Amino acid sequence: MKVAVVDIGSNAIRSTFYGIDQIHGDEILMKKLSYLRLPIRLGEDVFKDGKISLSKVSKVLSMAHAFKHLCMIHEVTDYRLVATSAMREAENGQELIDLVKSQIEVEIELISGDEEAEMIFESIFLCDQVDSKGSYMTIDVGGGSTEITFLNKGERCEAKSFRLGSVRCKNDVNQKEWKKFQVWVNQNALKYKPQKAIGTGGNINKMHRLCGYRSKPLPLKEFQEKVAYLKQFTYQELIEEEKLKTDRADVIIPASKIYLEAMIQAGVESIIVPKVGLAEGVARKLFRTHLEKQDLF
Repeated sequence: MKVAVVDIGSNAIRSTFYGIDQIHGDEILMKKLSYLRLPIRLGEDVFKDGKISLSKVSKVLSMAHAFKHLCMIHEVTDYRLVATSAMREAENGQELIDLVKSQIEVEIELISGDEEAEMIFESIFLCDQVDSKGSYMTIDVGGGSTEITFLNKGERCEAKSFRLGSVRCKNDVNQKEWKKFQVWVNQNALKYKPQKAIGTGGNINKMHRLCGYRSKPLPLKEFQEKVAYLKQFTYQELIEEEKLKTDRADVIIPASKIYLEAMIQAGVESIIVPKVGLAEGVARKLFRTHLEKQDLF
């Protein structure tokens, strides 16, 4: 059995194909068969002009067309295309969804910040650094929004989505939203007392690697020091000297500021980076649904 997921984010579009490696009891261990990241930055248009430009509409149509053919080649059982912040906010977002459905016969689903956090939660406890009996704060920073969730003893206690993201905050930060974010995190941290943060998203994955960590939690102090170091470089220098991708170099620092602020407000000293995200959660849910239908789960 194979499934495929397209994560249509504000900073990039990612297509991932999965198979099942093993099934242990009620837990599915997946294997990644193929991954393609397309630097189609929808948030660049939407957060500036309120709508997706014609050139990017064309690119999304091409992506959907190619994805449909890849699904045939991989012989997938099921797939989902999920869109987050930028597509939700775009004036012509629904028009684009309708266009993709009529021309390519592929359906894009708009999901809320809460649904996004729930899907990510699906994969969090597979990381051997996360104790199902512990207390944590998860931070998922996307291009257009940030989802914060407080977990306690394996349960989601509080979750909230904020209009703060790497692309949205690249040039300017909405101070009113920033204050709401600070206050909410601080209040809930006092209530749930998280031991560590759990970070998901492409920027924290990259920062984790840049700091020289493979699986261990990243200490707050080292995270802060690496951000301070990177801030010395121009955009071009980050690409040439630090070998960052062109669509990563201009957003990694704005994204890092959000992770760091959440950690500071929550009083946590390190962040676990399990290298899972929205796509893994969506894929796991697809597998679970089909296995339950076959009475194999």
